Amino acid sequence: MDPRQALLECFPDLADEPVTLVESGLDSVVLDVAGVWIVRVPRRPNIEANMVAEAALLAEIADRLPVPVPRPELSSSAGVRAMLYRKLPGTGVDEHLTGADRLELAGRLGEFLGELHAFPAERVKEVGVRAYDAAAWHEGLQTFYSDARRSAFPFLAADERRRATDFIERRLEDDTNVEFTLMHGDLEPQHILCDGGQVTGVIDWTDARVGDPAVDLAWVVHGTDREFADAVLDRYPGGDPTLLERARFYYRIVPWHVLIFGVAEGREDLIASGLRGVRKRLD
Repeated sequence: MDPRQALLECFPDLADEPVTLVESGLDSVVLDVAGVWIVRVPRRPNIEANMVAEAALLAEIADRLPVPVPRPELSSSAGVRAMLYRKLPGTGVDEHLTGADRLELAGRLGEFLGELHAFPAERVKEVGVRAYDAAAWHEGLQTFYSDARRSAFPFLAADERRRATDFIERRLEDDTNVEFTLMHGDLEPQHILCDGGQVTGVIDWTDARVGDPAVDLAWVVHGTDREFADAVLDRYPGGDPTLLERARFYYRIVPWHVLIFGVAEGREDLIASGLRGVRKRLD
């Protein structure tokens, strides 16, 4: 269904409000309604199920975290489900990485991640969020590797394939005993909102699950400069000796997912951007 039509059917009270497309992502279409509301319309039925679990999780954790998160309302009509929440203020953290308050922002991110990863995993499972154990997590990485070899490797030169094989297989062979926690799962800069030296919101919790917490440190540690990364880690509970190595692996594979999806959907734009990212992060 057209996202605008889904909006009108699920939230008819907003029918006369101006609507702006924010993002047309891999899983959902995101709309800004009158600069006040955000509406997410899932692209596939399995994303609808994730959205239900996401709403239940956010209701559970909203008052337990040191930064704001959406407080969504779900609505269904004609077989389509959509999520509505009041828009949180601020812009993506990547616009604030050179500001005077950037290290304070980094510290607040470290505190946020520490609280998030300490949330009781058993309670997360009770609200319907997917929980991985070591075997299921490893199976997911194996599936990623198979998809990468089939869809992404044909675009790479022989030396690039060799380097990709090396870093992926090293992770697959690692038998590190990882303590799985609640994780956001997609902590890219556009999902961390900031304003006036404050983290004003963390959004888009569709990929939240119990899994490897290193995923959440991928961009904040390896996609930023050393000083920013150190400020995050200074206020994040330590003790996991392989955390940063695993985070670097997850950072390196982000564009692989874009490339794989682009191939599956026949999207030349995603193939091109994914391939650029893959090559950049092979180094």
